[in-house]
Amino acid sequence: MACCCLEGVASLFRAPLDHEEERASFERTVTFLASVPLFRKQLPRSELPKVAQCLTRRVWQPGQKLVCQGETGRAFFLIESGQALVVTAPAPGELQRTRAALCAGDYFGGHTLMTERPNVATIIAGGPGSLVTLSMSRAAFEESNLKRWLHFPKRAAIYEDSPQMGGRAATSNSLDSVSLQTKSTEEEDFIRNVVSRNSNLRALLQASSDKFSSIAAVAERRVVSKGTVVARCGEMGHEFFVIRQGSFNVDLQQDAAIVGGQQSAEETVARSTMAERLMRKQTFLQSLIYSKKIPNADGRRASIAVGALNRKTDDEDEWKSLRHRQSSLKESLTGESLIGAIRSPNSARRTAKQPRQPRTETMEELLRDPAASSGSLEDEAVTLGEGESFGELSLLYNTRREATFTALEDSVIYVVGRKSFRECFSRRGHRFEEYLELLEDVRVLTSLLSSERWELACNALGFVEFRPGERVLTQGKRREARQWYVIASGSCYMLKDQSSDGGAVTTTTLAELRRTEHFGERSLLRGDMSTEVNVDAGPEGMCCLTFDGDMIRDFIEGVFRDSDGITPTVHTSIEEWCAWKGRGWDRQVSTASNRIGSQEGQKVALDSLRRVCLLGRGGYGQVSLVEEGYSQRKYALKTLSKGYIHEQGAGRLVRWERELISMVRSPFVIRLHNTFSDAQCIYFLLEAALGGSLIDVLRSHPEVFREDTPHGSAAAFYVACLTAALEHLHERKIVHRDLKPENALLDERGYAKLCDMGFARFVLGKTNTLAGTPEYMAPEMIDFPHTHDMTVDWWALGVVTFELLAGQTPFEDEGLSDPMGRLLAMRRSQERGSLSFPFHFPHLARGFTMKLLTKLPNRLGATSGAAEVRGHGMFSVLKFDWEAFHDQLLPSPFCQEWSDPNFLCTDDLGMEHGAGYLGLEEGDPLFVRATPEMGFWDF
Repeated sequence: MACCCLEGVASLFRAPLDHEEERASFERTVTFLASVPLFRKQLPRSELPKVAQCLTRRVWQPGQKLVCQGETGRAFFLIESGQALVVTAPAPGELQRTRAALCAGDYFGGHTLMTERPNVATIIAGGPGSLVTLSMSRAAFEESNLKRWLHFPKRAAIYEDSPQMGGRAATSNSLDSVSLQTKSTEEEDFIRNVVSRNSNLRALLQASSDKFSSIAAVAERRVVSKGTVVARCGEMGHEFFVIRQGSFNVDLQQDAAIVGGQQSAEETVARSTMAERLMRKQTFLQSLIYSKKIPNADGRRASIAVGALNRKTDDEDEWKSLRHRQSSLKESLTGESLIGAIRSPNSARRTAKQPRQPRTETMEELLRDPAASSGSLEDEAVTLGEGESFGELSLLYNTRREATFTALEDSVIYVVGRKSFRECFSRRGHRFEEYLELLEDVRVLTSLLSSERWELACNALGFVEFRPGERVLTQGKRREARQWYVIASGSCYMLKDQSSDGGAVTTTTLAELRRTEHFGERSLLRGDMSTEVNVDAGPEGMCCLTFDGDMIRDFIEGVFRDSDGITPTVHTSIEEWCAWKGRGWDRQVSTASNRIGSQEGQKVALDSLRRVCLLGRGGYGQVSLVEEGYSQRKYALKTLSKGYIHEQGAGRLVRWERELISMVRSPFVIRLHNTFSDAQCIYFLLEAALGGSLIDVLRSHPEVFREDTPHGSAAAFYVACLTAALEHLHERKIVHRDLKPENALLDERGYAKLCDMGFARFVLGKTNTLAGTPEYMAPEMIDFPHTHDMTVDWWALGVVTFELLAGQTPFEDEGLSDPMGRLLAMRRSQERGSLSFPFHFPHLARGFTMKLLTKLPNRLGATSGAAEVRGHGMFSVLKFDWEAFHDQLLPSPFCQEWSDPNFLCTDDLGMEHGAGYLGLEEGDPLFVRATPEMGFWDF
């Protein structure tokens, strides 16, 4: 029997637009869910299609209310695109205020799915464009059995005022008398002009007019009363100010604390940024004083960030610009103006008649080391008035305020929040996206909004490398410069030393931490000056993303405060705290191994695999049995030639196969462990099922299906395996479309596993693609316009059942070799009437087979799917134990141990061997050399 897949025919028949759009929309939803931290961290990837089915998409126009504060929550909302505002009113009749802005990937209403409760805030669609949400009702949530996976942590940004770096609420800021007003075009022009004159922004950032216009557009107008403190010394800055009317007193204060000598790895990390922090502080003080002393050509005071001119930058053009400004500054600043700004606190103010004292320090020396000056900054009062701006340096460099700004009279100011400011002017650096990607995978940060993770990434100090075995934190030793560490690569051990009565010290390993896990926050949040454990870098070393603990303490405090009492608090025992760390802060210990990213085989590298033998060849490549060197675990490595895929126009099929098989996790479907790619080939690392295929058993051991007792029980067992596999796929709206004995592999215990997802697709309603093997294709798939759904898999199951019991497929191809001719011959054979069963075909299986090989709508499985198939009388007569079967306790009809074949290859599969080693080399019909112009995707 020769089976030929119809491949490439799909491109000849396009699905109707509505079917294609429906499927494409579903695929986009599944892809989007995979990017949402809430689902990526808690759900196995195989559950994402089930979640997508429960979601309803809706578009909201700006100003529409999604939910109202105080009303009973009805649904969970996930933002797909656009922006939503979280608005609350402390009491009925009081002025509402915006607590947070939600964007793509953020959600609200999670607790609504768990219990009936009132909404804590009003959610309003923001602007300027429309808001698109995906919502789920409580009924859909319960029916989908997602409760066993999902936990919705309390979100401080929705339940409380959104935290900021330095622990200040977004709406506090000491502005007790605040009113918001709409800006006019004239006001926006005023803001743009003021911001464009700010030398720090213009010189350090080379800001464009578009950025200035963006700042003007998002600025809020505030009226503040006399005596209002808008920014306080020592607090983290989170707003930028432009003065429209009135004036503000600037009370300069100096803090000369400098960390001492190197004492630990943590202090080394802190000292690496200390010099720049001191420079930022000096910059701030000098710029304020210079703005008071030095007039511009137009008579306005200029805010010149002197210290920042020596700060190095990765941007060559910017560096040249800064050096040019430094040269100009040297020429324009006289010794009088400089010494007038920097002098001893006890020195008297020099009058114009007094002679200028000679300088002992050069400008370069002063800028390089402010502490080298013979004088110091005087705590001098500076006044800022209309048309001036302040607060930008604290936002640019993530430092605390170096002065207190107080309104000297009733004033009008324009305020730009940290997020809006940073979006327009942020100097994030080329590794910012790496910071953000890492933080999105940190499990404890799930409760943060997207904007809060963005803010946290902006405050990262950078990556720090630790040598293998290097001690980062020392138990009981004072932490002079407390950091928070998030592991980017490598590992570390949390160790605790305990002394016995005899003085002997024993060391206990409390946890091993790897990528996305973290340490250093416990003592920080408890207020302890030392840590309770040692932290040593692992044998491969460690790279960490670091944060200034004092700056982010209040910001992350809510992250480690769990409202449901499940996770431990910082005051629990260190042993329990480390136990939670050791399992990735996972509440579900039993299901931790099912989390995304913890699939078996995920850490296997291509160069660690050794080829054992060739298992088979297919339409686009070949499959080899390989063995991982360290664990000696065996896998199946599917190798596909990039050039051949491109030549055959099968790129979409390969991408679909990869995406769909990654979303399947069933004991009756071959698992994908990992994918690799090199210059010429794509590799799928798959579960190895070494018991052969059903077609091998049928051909080599026909007695399995003819001598079983009761007759038909062996075929029923394998039909049950395929039914379970199809049920798993259909629950996720995946149709296989190539079910046949060749695609059913046996594991070491004889259970069948479905493989080869090359023709599988998401199907929500109908589809019109013509694809599959003619002998197993349902009539509706063959007939134009080929409209079909998931019920075609049940027809194919009927063909497989007939084949296992009869030894051949039920329909004739008339001996034609042309694929389309064979297909039409199969269709004629299907129309001839009743099936012709051989004499040895068991009677109890005939009705089952005929019901599967029936046209719609009467086909078995068309109404209730797998449940309808399992409920057929054949299984009842056979007394098939479904419970033992699903627990895989039922003995299989056939089982054979795999033994190494004569051919044994011990060469490594390193990347340098490429396609040639695997047999896909020049001259092989399945190999075509790929070129960069083909533009292959990353695997």
